[in-house]
Amino acid sequence: MMLQAATPVLAQQTGQAGANEARIQVTTELVLVNVVAHDKKGNLVRDLKKGDFTLLEDGKKQEISTFDFENVDELATAGAAEATVSV
Repeated sequence: MMLQAATPVLAQQTGQAGANEARIQVTTELVLVNVVAHDKKGNLVRDLKKGDFTLLEDGKKQEISTFDFENVDELATAGAAEATVSV
C-alpha cells in the first residue's frame, strides 16, 4: 500500500496575504508484513507484542508503526446462511 500526499502550504505574514508561499511534498510507504510465529515444537506462539519484534530493511532498523493481533482460530463469517429456493 502506498500513500502519497502533496500538500500546498500558504504562509501569511501580517499585512501581506499570499506574499510567502511554500509547497511541501511528502511520500510515505506503508508495508504490511504478516507473521505467524511457532515455537521449537511447532506450536503457535500467542500474546506477542510490538516490542517482541525487530524489523530490518537492508540491514537498517525500521519503525513498526502499527501492530495488530489476529486470532486465526476463529473463523470470520459474514452472517447466518439463508436458505435458497429455486423454482
